[in-house]
Amino acid sequence: MTTAKMPASAAEWVAAGEHCLATRRVADAVACYARAVELEPRAWNYRARLGRLLMSTRQFDAAEVELRHASALKPDLPDLAVLHAYALREQNEAEAAIAALERALAIDSQHLHAAIAEALMLPPIYSGGEDLRRWRDRFESGLARLEAMIPAWQRDPRPILDLEWTNFLLAYQGENDLALQRGYSGFLAALLGAAVPELSEPLGSARDGRARIRVGFVSAEFRDSTIGGYFLRWITDLPRDRFHVSTFHTGAVTDDLTRQFERGSDSFAQVTGNADVVARPSEAPASTSPCCPMWACPRKACCSPICASHASSARRGGTR
Repeated sequence: MTTAKMPASAAEWVAAGEHCLATRRVADAVACYARAVELEPRAWNYRARLGRLLMSTRQFDAAEVELRHASALKPDLPDLAVLHAYALREQNEAEAAIAALERALAIDSQHLHAAIAEALMLPPIYSGGEDLRRWRDRFESGLARLEAMIPAWQRDPRPILDLEWTNFLLAYQGENDLALQRGYSGFLAALLGAAVPELSEPLGSARDGRARIRVGFVSAEFRDSTIGGYFLRWITDLPRDRFHVSTFHTGAVTDDLTRQFERGSDSFAQVTGNADVVARPSEAPASTSPCCPMWACPRKACCSPICASHASSARRGGTR
């Protein structure tokens, strides 16, 4: 990174990192956050920001180290334990991830994100057929526990709008997942319907039979990734005489593949925010959040304490 004046403090290095993210210089942002951690190694929020950014760039080993240290420095913040669990899962340490999530739930038994991740945790790789069956059975029972909690969570359903979770790993088992995916979709629909009922109403069709069919694709992974590579041709190969394609990229990290998605769409927008914001693209900011890449944004419950801590410390001129 080259600037007219090099940052002098850890807080200034974090601010420089945010500027790098805003201008799509992710590698420079990592370097800035790492320098902030070097200057103030006991600043849990700096380590958390670095760990989260390392997660978004798939540097999972380094991310786990930072998030482990952040959780140790701030053990009373369940959001950090959840982030650490996500990093552990990517290292195929599913049991350790569950232990981290149990710590989060011990702090806040109503933490929706921790409860969902704990109930539906799966490892990326299994040791054999018996291990696969054990995890699948655990997933089934976990989903049943979540479904039983729907009435309680419907009393305060807004956290579902900030959820970042996927059942992508379920497909790796090679089984018929229809019932499980329907069950999870029903669970989400029940909470989303309570959180944003106006967005759950059926949409009327305005198509007169002559206009092109309008289809939309939404993902945070329209970039160089398994999902991005798989779905690119779904979008670019749709016959444009029949379909009007709109693509919404909800991730903060972009690359050459993202630009291919953009060129291959009739309309393309990058929108950041929680599910409520993304569902209303005309109201969503069409720019990248400077502080939270990929699956974490300023309005998400999983990182808002971290962002708030940085903002507060910057105002005070400190880090704690």
